[in-house]
Amino acid sequence: MIKKLHLEGKVVSITRVDAEKVTEDIKPGCTLRAINRVLDGEKIVISEENCRCRGGNAGFGLKDGLPNIPGGFGHFMSAGRGEGYPAGERIKIDPEIGEQMILNQPVDVMDGHHAIELKPYDGSTCDTVTILVTPDQLSALIHVFTFRKTGYDDVIAPMSSGCASIFRIPFGELKKDHPRAVIGNVDVFSRPHYDKNTFFLTVSGKDFEQMLEDSKSSVLEAPIFKKVAGRLAD
Repeated sequence: MIKKLHLEGKVVSITRVDAEKVTEDIKPGCTLRAINRVLDGEKIVISEENCRCRGGNAGFGLKDGLPNIPGGFGHFMSAGRGEGYPAGERIKIDPEIGEQMILNQPVDVMDGHHAIELKPYDGSTCDTVTILVTPDQLSALIHVFTFRKTGYDDVIAPMSSGCASIFRIPFGELKKDHPRAVIGNVDVFSRPHYDKNTFFLTVSGKDFEQMLEDSKSSVLEAPIFKKVAGRLAD
């Protein structure tokens, strides 16, 4: 499946761990950018200690509650609080709805662990798998993920931070009997860090193993897929 969809170097293994040593040289700003290092073959470990952006601990699921933003997180998510405070990002209509954006997300998603290990996917057991995909690759993977499913909402595209779409929300899905796949990188603040055609798809580690098996008899082997396959390498 990885070869057929040209996903080499685009698949990240994610596991919640109790590692004593975290990656030291995470740059300030959006911690999500560290995924680019994993795509280059590096293993990194992130915790509260080295998560370098203001909302990162919440997005990564390392800490529950509202991020500590001067003037209040709700104001930061809406039109701002005024002079002397960070400009509002205008993601939500008012501060109350801005706060609920975080408060309605799953909590206690680290399951007792305090750090997150990211590495290139190597087939070993992991909590979740995140794939960086183009729209055509996303379409193909959604077909494979839902191959055994009867529902219409087995894949979700939440309005959240880029990091929450990879970490907090998929970790929350792991608490369910049938975790949903999560489409990410719809956040306009994370999109500039990646190619304009890039989205994320995150699934449980068990589901990814099943996808690897199911892909051999899925739509990827149907004649119709040839119309898409020819442009995947572009």
